[in-house]
Amino acid sequence: MSVNVRRATTDDIEALVDVRVAFVSEFSDDETDREAIAAYLKRSLTHESFIAWLVIDDGRVVSTSGMVVYERMVRSRGAGIGLEGYILNVYTYPEFRRRGYGALGMAALLDYSREHGIRLTLLATDDGRPMYEKLGFARDDRTYRWWPE
Repeated sequence: MSVNVRRATTDDIEALVDVRVAFVSEFSDDETDREAIAAYLKRSLTHESFIAWLVIDDGRVVSTSGMVVYERMVRSRGAGIGLEGYILNVYTYPEFRRRGYGALGMAALLDYSREHGIRLTLLATDDGRPMYEKLGFARDDRTYRWWPE
């Protein structure tokens, strides 16, 4: 068996769409718009506003991790560019869970974030919390959410 982790490219859009559809279907009965997801990925992967990693086992994508990257205002002099990463689409197909694949993808994402000074945020599922805590994420009770009606 051969497991590797690599950064996703626009050549991987179909695999990323498949993963996104699988992820959403675990939480919602809504029909997922594959074309809209593919269009988003084509734009955002090209401009590096979304960056993703694939975990591949024997030639099959078994897990992904990704983040939307955006620039924020810096808070202090000399801080350089303030980059934020919002982590999403961390997903492992059910038959491949509990093998460390999610952590492998997240390790690549964290390495990239360290190299580029990206501060990270995420919303965790109950199943994902232990992995994120093990990776050093801390809960922040100051977060509020709002959706337009």
